Amino acid sequence: MVYVVIRDGIKLSHLDSESTAGLHQYAASLAASADDCVAESLNRKTLGLQIRNIGSRWPQSVVFAAALKLLDKEGGTATLATVIEKYKAYGDRMIAEDLIEAYAMKHIVDSKTAVKLLGIKPGPALKGVLDRVMNWQLDHPNGV
Repeated sequence: MVYVVIRDGIKLSHLDSESTAGLHQYAASLAASADDCVAESLNRKTLGLQIRNIGSRWPQSVVFAAALKLLDKEGGTATLATVIEKYKAYGDRMIAEDLIEAYAMKHIVDSKTAVKLLGIKPGPALKGVLDRVMNWQLDHPNGV
């Protein structure tokens, strides 16, 4: 809905429409993850996969999610201090887990090697294999 309003109503570019829609798309999950960071219940893999899913614009998405929380009339109790604390915990966790550039992480096994090792043809099954490799990488940052 946001994309259509921005593209057709305000007449912004496709890139601006996509970017803004992305900000809205990830705001709720980022808010939940920030809450989990405060509660220290978010694991490294979940955090890394979220950043990989959002992409290189994740910092803007975090700022947007924080701004939405401050502007939320229904939430009522969000003060500047609590919002800053929550999203600072998220940022601190990103730094501590070395996930600032998780969106650009390469698989430890590339697709050509996976195909050769597993004796499978490139296709949808390969994506599943590479997803499992990335999950393992995020769970085991030191490779053990």
